[in-house]
Amino acid sequence: MFNDNFAVMRHAVQDSRGEIPDSEQKICQGVARLLAAKIPGKKVIIYHSPLSRARLTAEVVKSQLEQLGFAVETCAPLDWLQSRLTSHDISRVLPEDESYFTIFVTHQPEIVDFLGNFYLYPAIYNCDLFSKDFYIRRQEARAAGI
Repeated sequence: MFNDNFAVMRHAVQDSRGEIPDSEQKICQGVARLLAAKIPGKKVIIYHSPLSRARLTAEVVKSQLEQLGFAVETCAPLDWLQSRLTSHDISRVLPEDESYFTIFVTHQPEIVDFLGNFYLYPAIYNCDLFSKDFYIRRQEARAAGI
């Protein structure tokens, strides 16, 4: 079901003005920094739900990865990320070239349904990122985003 070339991430919190607050942006930046250490030399593709909080999260992660020297070749919405996340859907968009790492930014219910029994956490918090081989929790990212 999983491979080493992708991760799923829950979007950041959006405020009443429709923006991601600075504190959440720092957490997203921390996720990107921690992720960068785990995927050295990879080219990055980011797909996100069409909802604004997922798009804004993807943009913050993209910007931080680019500042760290990563080539982010795509940052685009996928309509199906708004309502489902399946291995079949993921396999249709993952590049065959293993020099790429793909991030899917979506919502808690879709991540919980997708992960199933792989990760048994009481909650999946905003900005948490999960891969087969590692995960980055919001608490870690908060420290790395400062």
